[in-house]
Amino acid sequence: MQPRDKYKALVPIVHRILLEHWDPIGVNEAPEAQDEYDSYVPGVIALLINGSPAETIAAHLGRIVVEMIGLRPNLERDMNVADQLLSAAKDRLEGGGW
Repeated sequence: MQPRDKYKALVPIVHRILLEHWDPIGVNEAPEAQDEYDSYVPGVIALLINGSPAETIAAHLGRIVVEMIGLRPNLERDMNVADQLLSAAKDRLEGGGW
């Protein structure tokens, strides 16, 4: 599977996990905020495609929370979400040469 195809396959998965499970500002149920975390999706996908470990992905999410959103990180949540992202990416791309 080409990197572009991997990227396209991961966009909806990463979007959903960030909104439903990460959601540091608690907007996942607000219809008008469904795109709140979309700007973070490309960076997360790059980490997934490059084979980054869960710790690196969790640290990336923590930096977003602190530097972009201005809140305190939640290391347990970020690690849980990183594990979910890795698992979902593997499941989605397993048949495509992941």
